[in-house]
Amino acid sequence: MAGICLISLFALPAAPAISTPVEISIGTHGVGSSFYSCGVGFAKLISDHSQLKAVAKPFAGPSAWLPLLRRGGVQVGYLSLIEGVWAYTVDPTYAVDVPELRLLLTTNWNRATMGLIVREDSGIKKVVDLRGKRVASGFGGSLVCARQSEFFLRLAGLTLNDVIKVPVPNVVEGWKALREGRVDATYGGHPGAAKLLEINAAIKIRPLPLEQPSNWRQIAADIMPVAEPEMAKAGLGILREDILLFKHPIGLVTSSQVSEEIVKEIVKVMWQYHKELYPVHPWLRGMNQKTMTNLSPMIPYHAGTVAWFKEKGLWNTEGEKIQKKLLDLRGQK
Repeated sequence: MAGICLISLFALPAAPAISTPVEISIGTHGVGSSFYSCGVGFAKLISDHSQLKAVAKPFAGPSAWLPLLRRGGVQVGYLSLIEGVWAYTVDPTYAVDVPELRLLLTTNWNRATMGLIVREDSGIKKVVDLRGKRVASGFGGSLVCARQSEFFLRLAGLTLNDVIKVPVPNVVEGWKALREGRVDATYGGHPGAAKLLEINAAIKIRPLPLEQPSNWRQIAADIMPVAEPEMAKAGLGILREDILLFKHPIGLVTSSQVSEEIVKEIVKVMWQYHKELYPVHPWLRGMNQKTMTNLSPMIPYHAGTVAWFKEKGLWNTEGEKIQKKLLDLRGQK
């Protein structure tokens, strides 16, 4: 079976049809995170509606699984696209460089993203109240989580030097540290994450609101260039009142080494059956054919996705121009 998978995924040119089941792995954040929940949903959808057999594989974060795209250990991944940009464009602060990285689809926006959360009984009402407090930091395999925490601090006029940094390996461990009283604040992520809901039932958690100083856009450009403010409504996950948070795009990525036929099959499934993902996670309820047709991506599309767009009459000269510019950035075609 392993030989069949290798040939189907990496042989060139791509076979005209998928005649035997092909096993693919989808890299995600750790078990209990929103990314993992969505990854499991994607894997089931693909397995149910194609000859592909997909499984979600949890890691500490994208920097742990992105290198596996180069070696074939992971064929697809689900991540914040800003982290994909860092991996593709060789951001000097990012540990992973993946020139083969390709966008499979922009799936959804990470809406109502909580930068920092605290215990309800902590007495901490605003981010500025965290001065001198213990704040989870590092987040091992996910730089985007660390930067989102820093983003909230910077908007409130603070830096990491103004708090007591407590390193944690990943988001879920940060939540556990908050529950156990080892930190006063940690990165929150999505209000509806399964593990977060479990912890909230035990101790009650409250997100801190996003601040919007006059230099908001400048700070965002330095740390979270794709972030947009958004008012999140009470009733979403742990939210008990309306609060200003932010959103940023998320997507499925793959490697240029994966065959066009495999990628086209995944795109076809997402295009036709995405509504089956709506019960999986609140993130995916906003996924539709319009969100999937993003012709201004931040990393180049896989050739299989481009071929699918062309077959549907969705590709245009502007998309081609952006694709070429992104490929030229790494000297590729």
